[in-house]
Amino acid sequence: MAIDTIPHGSGDNVKPNIVVVGGSYVGSKVVDDLIPLVHETHNIVLVEKSSHFKNIFAFPRLHAVSGFESKAFIPYTSEYFDEAYATLSPHKTHRCTHIITGLVTSILSAEVILEDGRTIPYEYLVIATGTGQRTTLGLHNSNIVNRLVHIHEWQADMKRANKIVVVGGGAYGVQLVTDIKTYKSTLSKNVTLVHSHAKLLHTFHHGLHDIVMEKMKEIGVDTILGQRAIRIEEVEGMFDDSNEILGVTRKTPEFIVHLSGGEQLRADLVITCLGGTPLSDPLRALAPAAVDLETGYIRVLPTLQIASPNDHNATSNSSYTAYPNLFALGDVAHTGAHKAARPGHFQSGVVTRNIQRLIKAKGAHDVLESYVPPEAPGIHLRLGMVNSLIFRNLAPESDVPYVQWDDRDSATFDCGCERYWKKRAETLWRNGDFEA
Repeated sequence: MAIDTIPHGSGDNVKPNIVVVGGSYVGSKVVDDLIPLVHETHNIVLVEKSSHFKNIFAFPRLHAVSGFESKAFIPYTSEYFDEAYATLSPHKTHRCTHIITGLVTSILSAEVILEDGRTIPYEYLVIATGTGQRTTLGLHNSNIVNRLVHIHEWQADMKRANKIVVVGGGAYGVQLVTDIKTYKSTLSKNVTLVHSHAKLLHTFHHGLHDIVMEKMKEIGVDTILGQRAIRIEEVEGMFDDSNEILGVTRKTPEFIVHLSGGEQLRADLVITCLGGTPLSDPLRALAPAAVDLETGYIRVLPTLQIASPNDHNATSNSSYTAYPNLFALGDVAHTGAHKAARPGHFQSGVVTRNIQRLIKAKGAHDVLESYVPPEAPGIHLRLGMVNSLIFRNLAPESDVPYVQWDDRDSATFDCGCERYWKKRAETLWRNGDFEA
């Protein structure tokens, strides 16, 4: 929900804006970190295209498990940043945050332009837009009712299906299939996981693949590795009087998944989990050289300022930026770290401390902090309803990757949604108002 008007104006008593574009895990953390540093000197404006925070960690489970889907979406309300304000002294609790619901379409040198024509001026800008899904998993519609209808469609499709093919063996796909095969209502379904690489979760040490494959064999997930799904063919019409889901009558569909090796898989439900593309387009209007032409990721300096030389042969190692007040971090930026929330949280500390340094320097040259990517990328991965582990790649001084299994008693049915609600919307949580 939009809870604020856009801060505009001029004069000695008007604080300048620090605009943060994107309110998911990393963007929200940036605001948390900024509040104690700049609340006396600046407004902090969070611009987010959706009315609710999406707990993406819960999404794989929502395909098979119902009953907590409303809890996966937390409204952006006036108490969203209460935990950060609680760190301030009681006499310094005046609010500096504004939350604007809108889609940023263009970034200019001193303002951002929203899709509806509104403009927001800024002194500093932080881009934390992340990536957008290339499949229907993205739930782009900002209307919470439409999102819940979409999820209920997932669940209805899952209930109807017996032969399920999941395309994509990254974290999303692995967690999805292991939930299906360990949840009491869906564990009898036939599930096949197709992955284009020879190993699942291929960006990590092969030890993680070995662990996951052992789990797949244990619970009965068929895996096809090293082949791409080149075409998904629907062989039945969608609409008929023979099947009713959510009040819509439709014929039970059937699909043929054509693989690159020539094999064909028949299924009555296909779910694609192919990752996303960087949401960097708004920056192209101002600094096209800062956006990698091939990948779409934003080039950044070690300080996480955007790297924007005047030529189009820029690299992320460039030492020059024409826009020292623009920063990018998280999944949208080429930081050298793997794409996950945890590295983004560390990047937030670097960005916010550097903004504080620039504010104190008042335009004078100052030495800024550099971000150092982790030497051993890691992941917290669920492998079914009760099993999960922390896995880290080989550290320089180690011969084996780090593996720590979580206590089974610590598993939560809602994938941690309760914890996020208590952090971001505690009053609504206490009142049981999960559809605000």
